[in-house]
Amino acid sequence: MQFGYCANLNFLLQGDEVSKEIFYGVLEAGYDYIEMPLSAFLLLTPEQRKQVDADLKQANVPCKANFLLFPHDLALVGPNLNLTDIKSHAEKVLPVAVEIGSENVIFGNGGSRRVQDGMDREAVKSQLIDVLKTVAPVAEKYGVNIAIEPLCQKETNMINSYAEGAEMARMVGSSRVGTVMDWYHVAMDNQDPMIAPRDLPQLFHLHIANPKGRVTPAPSDDPALYDAFVKAVKEAGYNGRLSVEAGLPEGVAPKVAVRDALVTLKGLFG
Repeated sequence: MQFGYCANLNFLLQGDEVSKEIFYGVLEAGYDYIEMPLSAFLLLTPEQRKQVDADLKQANVPCKANFLLFPHDLALVGPNLNLTDIKSHAEKVLPVAVEIGSENVIFGNGGSRRVQDGMDREAVKSQLIDVLKTVAPVAEKYGVNIAIEPLCQKETNMINSYAEGAEMARMVGSSRVGTVMDWYHVAMDNQDPMIAPRDLPQLFHLHIANPKGRVTPAPSDDPALYDAFVKAVKEAGYNGRLSVEAGLPEGVAPKVAVRDALVTLKGLFG
């Protein structure tokens, strides 16, 4: 299994020092890859893009996965959904994924896919399938996977379980569309991660965080926090990529938290 870490680009886009420490901490810690926000790459200047590419190359840490398939201001459901805009965005960002070497692009966007008051749930589901069917041929053209990320009910009210994500992927009908299993979201809604071994063909990617506080895993954590997830992943025979997607524990330096998370993952899955 390959271990990665979700890191944003706010140090370049907003001058955020913590995100800078996390980014370079990932490159220094020995992760197999880094997971970064795909749509944010469109906001970088050519010089900033060169810097990111050079840093990744020098550290030998490729960007093999991306989150943020869609920007937050692009309508995915409701009356403002425009499939022409969806396709246009896909044609912009998926070539970028190819350029940086990414293979899996995560479709989260919990707020953008929410069923708002007055919306029909089945109509919203149908719109999301249309969105994915619009993106799928572009993903097929560029050889990139789209992985639907089920999110806990606290974050959205549409696609909350792995079963729902896998079902939607099947309804899209493309080999390039699958699902993510995120241990934090599974644990928050008290779901059974053992569905993964029963529905393995749809499993493209994994995310993990300490369910208590959604912070980075640490060697001092009680292993019982992760037992069910580790068991499900091992029984599924999954040997793909697992990214830490988490905040920082209070009082822990960013680079220390990033390094300790990798140590923890190796201990859990080694």
